[in-house]
Amino acid sequence: MQSKNKTFWPYGILISIFAIVCACIATIIFSTNYPVYEDEFYFDKYQNVKYNYEEIEKKQENFSKNYTLSYENPKYSFKDKKDRLVFMPENNMNFKLLCLVNKCTNLKQAKITALLTRPHTSDENANLQAVFIDDNSFYVELKDLSKGRWQLKLKIELDDDNVGFFNFDLNTQKTDV
Repeated sequence: MQSKNKTFWPYGILISIFAIVCACIATIIFSTNYPVYEDEFYFDKYQNVKYNYEEIEKKQENFSKNYTLSYENPKYSFKDKKDRLVFMPENNMNFKLLCLVNKCTNLKQAKITALLTRPHTSDENANLQAVFIDDNSFYVELKDLSKGRWQLKLKIELDDDNVGFFNFDLNTQKTDV
């Protein structure tokens, strides 16, 4: 009698090669659906910041040379040891961070971008509107901040040569009223 033992290892090799090709295709398809990450501080894609960093720094230097940004602390706030703004609001309180660009006479023609974000996640990011008060001041309204650390990032574009980037660290602490 002759035994009929069948070996399946050639089929196993073919199936594993097919599975690897399918996994590669699936990886490519899923990766094309993910968004391009942006550099939150400079409000641009990482690649643009990487290749134009010297130009961005020159624009920031021009802005710092020609203008200064100062801000007025809202009520219920102070600076901590790490020079962060700390808010101690009452429940459901809204804030207005008033900013003044000294030596600027045409701020209403500037483009101001404001982003409220958490330091280590982008899940709660919110784009905010700057409201102009006069030719050299504006405010950004911060509504219903939950307890914790926040960052307010500002980009002020006065013209092609003067662009300022600013970062405010906020630490909100709700108090029971």
